[in-house]
Amino acid sequence: MVTAQVSLEQVAAHYAINSLFATYTRDLRVYCYSAKQLDYLMRRMGSVTLAVGHLQFISEFTRECKEFVFAVLHLGSWDFHCCIEPFKEPRFYSERFERAVVCEFGAC
Repeated sequence: MVTAQVSLEQVAAHYAINSLFATYTRDLRVYCYSAKQLDYLMRRMGSVTLAVGHLQFISEFTRECKEFVFAVLHLGSWDFHCCIEPFKEPRFYSERFERAVVCEFGAC
């Protein structure tokens, strides 16, 4: 019998979606991971909310460290869209960040 397992990507998605409703400190514990918020920005326009960020997770058991970038879009009610990707390089993140925040909110 295999027990239910949650991937680190799912933990990052949980963090991203929950960040729309809770104010996180820069460092906190999420399940068995130490989470560090390296970058975070949230914008609201009416009922639409967009949050983007850069996270680092360290396993409390294995000390494995992974970084992710995310974008989560809440269109109201139960309509959420979340994307999680491994962090690649700062330039790649900056380009994605600008497209997500600046263009989505009409400044491009």
